Amino acid sequence: MKYRRPTLQILEKQNCLVVGMSKSGREYIVDVLQQQRNFKNMNVISFTLYKTMNLSIYRSIYQSQIPLVFVVDSTNISSENKLYLSQLITILKEKSKLLIVATKIDQENSLSKEEISDLLNLDSYKGIFKILKYSGVKSLNEGIKWVLHVGNNL
Repeated sequence: MKYRRPTLQILEKQNCLVVGMSKSGREYIVDVLQQQRNFKNMNVISFTLYKTMNLSIYRSIYQSQIPLVFVVDSTNISSENKLYLSQLITILKEKSKLLIVATKIDQENSLSKEEISDLLNLDSYKGIFKILKYSGVKSLNEGIKWVLHVGNNL
């Protein structure tokens, strides 16, 4: 599978979007999702968040009905990336199909669950989200199972 820089044309053709900072985490999630029966014919696009995205991409995601798997690698997150992250969440706040899987939490030099919750302002968020502590493949599997469960019930 090719991971391309997102464009509006690409986004319009996708039914699942995996966004995040960790390429290996995104690739793993994409691979597992595409092995699932329900996701067999699903087009998936994966890309790194922040600098690759401009406002028209944000808007396109917001307006689309794409189920979104959002992977947050919070290890050594920079203040600039915190800003992009909070901007994206602000734009996506009204999107009812937002699925968030946050990984690599509570490792050394990373954000805590509380910091991520504050950063994303999740207390006021009415959509669906889950924050996972990262412990490698096991927690990614747990996250994917949760995404599949919620996705099947949307």
